[in-house]
Amino acid sequence: MACPALDRALDELPSPHGCSGPQSRPSRRVRLGEFEEWAREEPAERAQALTEAAAQWTRAGDHQRAEELFRTAIADGGPVVGDARSYYSGFLFDTGRPEQGRTVLDELWRSQPTEPATFCCAGEVCEVRGDREAALRWFTAGLTRCFEDIDRLASADVARNHNLCMLLGARGRVRAALGQPPDDWDRLAETARAGWTSLLDRPLTPRGGALDRIQRPQVVALYWPPSEFAALTARWPALAADYGEHIDHRRSVETQLREHARLGTSGAVTVGSCRDLVAFLGARSAEPPDAATRLKYAASTRASGDVSWPPERNQPCWCSSGRKYKRCCGSPTFLS
Repeated sequence: MACPALDRALDELPSPHGCSGPQSRPSRRVRLGEFEEWAREEPAERAQALTEAAAQWTRAGDHQRAEELFRTAIADGGPVVGDARSYYSGFLFDTGRPEQGRTVLDELWRSQPTEPATFCCAGEVCEVRGDREAALRWFTAGLTRCFEDIDRLASADVARNHNLCMLLGARGRVRAALGQPPDDWDRLAETARAGWTSLLDRPLTPRGGALDRIQRPQVVALYWPPSEFAALTARWPALAADYGEHIDHRRSVETQLREHARLGTSGAVTVGSCRDLVAFLGARSAEPPDAATRLKYAASTRASGDVSWPPERNQPCWCSSGRKYKRCCGSPTFLS
């Protein structure tokens, strides 16, 4: 596919063994069956499921079936993260029909999309085929059309917004490739990226032999369930500025783990307790714990056990909502 965004989403789909990435997937036919079953079970998400199924048929080499599914998804008109037309244009470029691919992208541009993910995916299609000027136009338009207050945002606010981080990072990447000097938005992207990565918990050695330790480092993310999150921010209101709303916190955890999975790092979630954190802080509990202290606390709780990430698609979500992972934090629409 000529859009890395959908490839990343597909690569992150967990296997029955709880791993991610193309090496761990079951057969394509099994996965395709799941997507088509999803399309039947959830009419509201039919277009998304058909788009992902089309991508898998592309990988399987059946371009005729893939095209049928792409066209059906577009005709359905339902929501698709990144818009089905951007993925279809990438498919057309990949299958030797660049003029048709450009036509689809031009039609998408004229439709005046409003979702940041659409600009990101369309820009990546252009970037992959070497048209950096067009990619820059898409990435910049996504920022100006979707984030009117971007110049007034602090780096911490940017770091909590997955789509904004993606667009800023993509724009900066293309500008650098074009030889353009960094501007204020590029510097904002770098500062936000530093803030985002500082939220990650320390790398931990996974169970297994020496070779596994070298090849698959592990990242453990600290998660506060709703009741603990409420207790945490009630005790230290200043932490609300770091975390945002609880939905922002959940998205941050899922985003961090997905990004590290894309880079080959396995993940787990450790659940925080406000009472345990107070005990961990001891005499310092009157002051809100900074990010570094919270990371030390997260490391100290590992003995109580972690939740493996990602869960299987039909298993309960790591956030304890009671919903299936694929319908909760693992849904393609969760980070949009």
